[in-house]
Amino acid sequence: MLKLVGYILTLFYLTGVYFPDVLPAIVLLISQMAGHIAFAIFALLIARGLRRSSNHYLYFLRIVVTAFVTELIGTLASWQLLVIFPERNPLFTYAAGIAMLAGLAMAVGCYHDLVAHAMPANGKWNKKTLFGVPINPGHYRMPPLIGLIIGLFCMGLATFATLFFRFSHGLFGLLFITVSFLAMRDAEDQQLPRFPRSLFTDTTSLLRTLLYAVYLILTFALVDMIVWRAGSAYSFTRMAILLSLPLGIVLPEPTTPPGTIRRWLTYAALPALTTIVSIIKWIVG
Repeated sequence: MLKLVGYILTLFYLTGVYFPDVLPAIVLLISQMAGHIAFAIFALLIARGLRRSSNHYLYFLRIVVTAFVTELIGTLASWQLLVIFPERNPLFTYAAGIAMLAGLAMAVGCYHDLVAHAMPANGKWNKKTLFGVPINPGHYRMPPLIGLIIGLFCMGLATFATLFFRFSHGLFGLLFITVSFLAMRDAEDQQLPRFPRSLFTDTTSLLRTLLYAVYLILTFALVDMIVWRAGSAYSFTRMAILLSLPLGIVLPEPTTPPGTIRRWLTYAALPALTTIVSIIKWIVG
């Protein structure tokens, strides 16, 4: 249910991007806020999914492939339909967030001299050792110093790519994924009493996510005022991401892991929505 609401909000946001000339200003403002909420919903799902996924590297590759497919569709729409996309699609930001967390996990693990022992004798990963993001496709061991350098390099590369290629929501989006993941670090077997299928495991993780999000919004709003000497409309609409938290509480999530069909439908959603809106734009001219 939560993903469905995220898809609906994404469709509303794309409508504002594709048809800015025919929609009233207030509708465009609301569509931008809907885009922020949708981004935050899927960012929270990414953060939660990283703690539950059994193959983080494959998770990362799927998102990257889907991001390039979506960007290709958007590029064609910009070329043929004169649609202006202010940023790259958010799937790139989600992929960069995974890379950021992987680098952070490696750096922290190496700092504690743990990376060399992350792969035990039975060949299974202990995900808690690297706080849940053991992305190591080669399953090789490395000296702590080299691992620390690689971890810091991954963090820097994720930040550089986000800023240089103008990924959706920029540095704010990258940090939002990171702090959301850190906020959801409690035991998975606990649940909110009144909302057993909530996105959050317990009240502590919910409050921690809320506080981190508020601090992040206030920090970037302060930076906007210092750099631009005034608060921008984007800073105002960015506060809409806080609405993703109550939605994550009350909207139920499936209790069983997604099957193959449902998983691929999830990845295909954004390219499909972008294609549908592009076709409508092409038909109506």
